[in-house]
Amino acid sequence: MQDEPTIRIASLNLWGRFGSWERRLERLAERWPELGADLLLVQEACLDRHGDQLLDLGEALGLPERIAFYPHGCGEGVGVLSAHPLQEKRSRHLPGSGFPRVMVAVRLTRPFALEVIAAHLSFHPPADNAAQLEAVLEAARAASGPVVAGGDFNIAAGAVEAAAPDFEHALAGVAASWPVIELAELEAAWRERTGDGLPDDFDATPRRLDHLLGRGLASPKSGREIIEGFDHALVWADFKAPRA
Repeated sequence: MQDEPTIRIASLNLWGRFGSWERRLERLAERWPELGADLLLVQEACLDRHGDQLLDLGEALGLPERIAFYPHGCGEGVGVLSAHPLQEKRSRHLPGSGFPRVMVAVRLTRPFALEVIAAHLSFHPPADNAAQLEAVLEAARAASGPVVAGGDFNIAAGAVEAAAPDFEHALAGVAASWPVIELAELEAAWRERTGDGLPDDFDATPRRLDHLLGRGLASPKSGREIIEGFDHALVWADFKAPRA
C-alpha cells in the first residue's frame, strides 16, 4: 500500500523591515531548499514605499501562488505562499480593540484536499487574543474537510492546547520560537527602526508563540529552524492526508 500524501507547512513571522531585510531574505532563500516546505504562512509582512515583502519572498523562495491581506490603512499584513495552486481565497478582520489583526484562508486540492488558515493574533490585551484565537478556531471547525490553522498566535502552547483540544497540535515538543536572537540585537533593531528603546514592560522571555494546528489529519513530524537575523524561528510540520 502506498503511503498517504503528505504536505509540509511552515510558518514565519518576517519581523517586517527590522534589521537588514535583504540579508535576512538571502539567508532564508539559501536554507529554503533543504526545508522543502510546500506552503509558508507569513506574518508581519510589509507593504510600503520599499515594496511588497510577500511578493519578494515568493519570488526568492520559488512559491508562485499567494494570498495577502494588508488591512486598510495598515502596511503590515498576513499571507500564504504556496508551491501548489490556491483556491477560494478569503480574508477577514479579527475582533480586537487595538492594532488591526487579520486572518486569511485558502483551499488546496494538491497533494490532497485541504483548507489552510493563517493568522497573526494580538499580544495584548489578553481579552483580544482570546477572542481572536476563538475566531480562528471557529473558522477552522467550520471547514468541510481537513484543515490546518497556524501562524503567530502570540500565546503560549498550553493556552492554545486548552482552547483547542480537538486539534492535532503539530508543534508539541518544539522549543521556543521567540525570541531566537540576543536581547541586545533585538533592542538595537528596535531602536534603529523606531528611534526609541524597547518598552519598559517588554517581556523577552523565550517561549513558543507560533503554532500549527491540524484537524482531520495527522502530523508525524515537525521542527523549527533558526534563520540568522529573524526574531522568530521558522516552524514547520508535515501533515498526512486522511485515509480514504
